[in-house]
Amino acid sequence: MRLYLCGQSALSMIRYLRKINDDRLFEPPARVRSLTKPVYGTRLFKGISHRAELIIGHAGDVVHALVAKKAQVVSRGGLETHLWSWPVPAGSFLKLEDDLYVSSPAFTFLQMARELDEVELAKLGMELCGFYSLPEKHTPFVSKGTDETLYELRAVTMARRIKALCDSADNGVIGVRKARMVANWLVDGSASPRETATYLLLCLPKRKGGYGLPKPLLNPTVTVSTTQGEETRLPDLFWKDRSIDIEYQSDLSHGGDWNHYRDSKRQVMLTVNKITVLMLTNTQLSNADDFHELAIGLHRLLGVRVQRLGAAWETRRDALRDTLLKG
Repeated sequence: MRLYLCGQSALSMIRYLRKINDDRLFEPPARVRSLTKPVYGTRLFKGISHRAELIIGHAGDVVHALVAKKAQVVSRGGLETHLWSWPVPAGSFLKLEDDLYVSSPAFTFLQMARELDEVELAKLGMELCGFYSLPEKHTPFVSKGTDETLYELRAVTMARRIKALCDSADNGVIGVRKARMVANWLVDGSASPRETATYLLLCLPKRKGGYGLPKPLLNPTVTVSTTQGEETRLPDLFWKDRSIDIEYQSDLSHGGDWNHYRDSKRQVMLTVNKITVLMLTNTQLSNADDFHELAIGLHRLLGVRVQRLGAAWETRRDALRDTLLKG
């Protein structure tokens, strides 16, 4: 028998495997063309291998798994199965054990389109394509304001892989149209939730409350000249064709006199290499008027016409900001 983790359980497992830097996340996808011998009953669920049982505890209080037939859909004993009656897209599963498979990050993204709205789905996609991982659930007794996000991780997928899997999925899959649309918004390389928020606020379509700006590169490797020779830098949001960089200064990584000195030195180094640097603080990001001023200035620097946005857009923008900056 095989347990095919899906949805929230797959996401929980992916976040756990990222936390422990498990190499199985980065192995080639398993060749799963159909959901062969899926686990769908509590008796069978308890019969899985000891190795699989040890890791399933990180899949959530209720284990969500896919099955191939309607008669196999159950919800009892801590197991909830979900019908997948369409062809299985290539790259859909990673093998953890002989009897335990987890939906790949791209397949998990597609499944979560059924549960999440467009902006929340975009946040998830950016996380999976980025270098950070959000906490699966709030840890008890952690003081308010404590950042439990994990940083400087390996990305577990790429935007093009998510797009390719969503495009290859059957048109009848629930949420596939939403997933395909959101997949087009994604870019690789975000280093934090605040970088993701900055990118989405600036670049989502105006109909969604964004500013509709062209996509930048996030944390690309850029070579600059210094007095010690050539060195590499990683600008946060970089519009290469215009040599414009937005540097986000988080309270977490940019506090203290030494870090202010380092940020200033970094800004000077980029500027003398003819890269226009716009500094963005957390306070500016959190203030709608301050951020609007930066966005309009960025329009002009990028050569993008500033259009009248109107009250309806402001309502959508405020809703977008609430979703992206909450928590």
